[in-house]
Amino acid sequence: MKKGLSAGFTVGILSGVTALITEFIIGSITGLWFKELNIVSIMFSCIITNLAGSVIFVNLDKKTSKPTLYYTMIVAGVTLFLTFNTIVNPPQEQFGTVSHPLHIVAALLSIWLIPTWTVKNVPFLQDNLTQKSN
Repeated sequence: MKKGLSAGFTVGILSGVTALITEFIIGSITGLWFKELNIVSIMFSCIITNLAGSVIFVNLDKKTSKPTLYYTMIVAGVTLFLTFNTIVNPPQEQFGTVSHPLHIVAALLSIWLIPTWTVKNVPFLQDNLTQKSN
């Protein structure tokens, strides 16, 4: 669990920084800047969601044979829910132009990095996982 929380925190920071860079690029291109999308709100939401995601993934890894598939489905569902929520209830006009790409960037990084950094270490050169080493 400790490795999962560490991975979740690290992925949260990385996805937060990437989301901030994405927000800056989109804001520079479109000229759209929103007070709701600031460094504190983006970093906080990325860290909290990835910490929760890492706990979910660790539990899926213990209980299922396909944790990455199920984790991907959960992250995609939550991302779609958040995106649809900002479509239906936007805090400001054209808010989705900036926020939707941020959701996608954070979700893709979580789907890629949480399973990669939390799975148990498997020997690199061992092709057949059922084969015993000498």
